[in-house]
Amino acid sequence: PYLSLLVVFHIPYLHLRRGMMLRAPQRATLARHSGLHSARSHRARPPCGVRQARQVAATCTYIEERLNVVLTGFECAPFAKKGGLGDVMQSLPKALVQRGHRVMTVSPMYYHYDELGEPCGGVHLDVCGTGVDIQYFHHHRDGVDLVFVNHPCFIENAENIYGGSVMDVAWRGALLSQAAIEAIWHVPCGGFPYGTESLVYVANDWHTALLPVYLQAFYKEHFPLGFA
Repeated sequence: PYLSLLVVFHIPYLHLRRGMMLRAPQRATLARHSGLHSARSHRARPPCGVRQARQVAATCTYIEERLNVVLTGFECAPFAKKGGLGDVMQSLPKALVQRGHRVMTVSPMYYHYDELGEPCGGVHLDVCGTGVDIQYFHHHRDGVDLVFVNHPCFIENAENIYGGSVMDVAWRGALLSQAAIEAIWHVPCGGFPYGTESLVYVANDWHTALLPVYLQAFYKEHFPLGFA
């Protein structure tokens, strides 16, 4: 590993400080004449290549691409929370917004929450061979676009959001997965829909595990979301 570091980080001048550029032997000479030797100088020092890597890493500036991020899951605190997923869906979007990204969460609407007004959009979906009409509700909070999917199957299970058989839960998850993919086109988000540029979907837990399957089979291969 040290050899690879030496190859990658081969820098003639190893030390940049206060405008001075000194080679390694010059640094040692300067330290001896200035009385800077101490007990620390006798400690084991990492190999030269490792020190170079650390110095380069310390001076690097990382430029992030601004992403459009869509997170989806069955829970989103404080609106719906049964476990840790609700906390993740509440806190992670805020952290991503602080890093400069645009973030949307898509979760079921189990009740008509006080913050929500009228539906802002809707779409017809084919969920496992069944035609389904859904509505979207939107609320902007803490810099995050909170999107809720309205359908009777979610309201019927408001008291137990994971209730029913495995196939019942999987069907609701399939509905939510498709609704999350389509939300970028059908939710205005203050007049500025997300669109398809720099788009990342985050599917949380097995309930939305079909989202990447739908994305690959029906969107990426047919180019509407070829780079999502």
